[in-house]
Amino acid sequence: MTKLGIMASQISGHLGNPNTWTTKTAMTTARYYLTATTVGTSIYAIAGTDSGGNDLATNEAYDTTANTWSSKTSMTAARSYSSAAAVSTVIYVLGGGSGNYGTTSNYAYDTVANTWSTKAVITASRGLGTAQAVGTVIYLINGTDSAGTEQSTNYAYDTVANTWSTKAAVATANYNVTSGVVGNIIYILGGSGSGGSTRLNINYAYDTVANTYTTKTTIPIGIAQAAASASGTIIYLIGGTGPTGSPATLNTNYAYDTVGNSWTTKATMTVAKHALATAAYNGKIYAIGGYTTGVVATNYQYEI
Repeated sequence: MTKLGIMASQISGHLGNPNTWTTKTAMTTARYYLTATTVGTSIYAIAGTDSGGNDLATNEAYDTTANTWSSKTSMTAARSYSSAAAVSTVIYVLGGGSGNYGTTSNYAYDTVANTWSTKAVITASRGLGTAQAVGTVIYLINGTDSAGTEQSTNYAYDTVANTWSTKAAVATANYNVTSGVVGNIIYILGGSGSGGSTRLNINYAYDTVANTYTTKTTIPIGIAQAAASASGTIIYLIGGTGPTGSPATLNTNYAYDTVGNSWTTKATMTVAKHALATAAYNGKIYAIGGYTTGVVATNYQYEI
């Protein structure tokens, strides 16, 4: 083989097949309103709601290399509508419903020891919000209280000190919201407002250092119950329901360039679903669980 031939094959193997979707091994337990978090080469799908409307404590790990799932120690208590973020090898599952729309619970899962511990409770009950880690601090933004009323709060959890503090509130009270983080900026995307009657196209950039917000280019349509993951400086907003007026379950895939402050439309997801979870690893995004015409366990991989 010529040097040119070797180089061509190496390049082809490295690039793979970008902007395409592949169906991967499904979870063992179908669920929606779950969380998904990457630690190392594994993605942990935790909590959620099953087809019978039951809150779950289920914890499954997806090995992105082997394309297999394994069962892990269940969470301390069953939850739906939770938010989650990882600091090092520990995943923090925050709030979520337990027969209601939100609680103050904060459970830490050590992915190495496969054990759970209970941490300092959230300042107020929350569910259906969004969480991102910046350094050793996790920000829990928007969501509902236990009664289902949308909130504009931003609570910061210091994982080292095991303490909460209140940060500048978001301009819009919102729930069924998602987010992506690039550097020290958290981008708050979409969601539901006005008691659920609207789908929002908001895009607020929260500077975790300055504790300030900037309004960015809005999403092409109003979307709620979507999931977002960042890869490099691009955030991918996948699935959900929208737009306002005639909301339907979506298979959309919008990419937000945080440098250019612009949106582009990417290849649509294999099957439309909402209340899903996404997680990114090694240039790929995994869209896990959710609801189509029923609760699903599907796992679709998007190659960037």
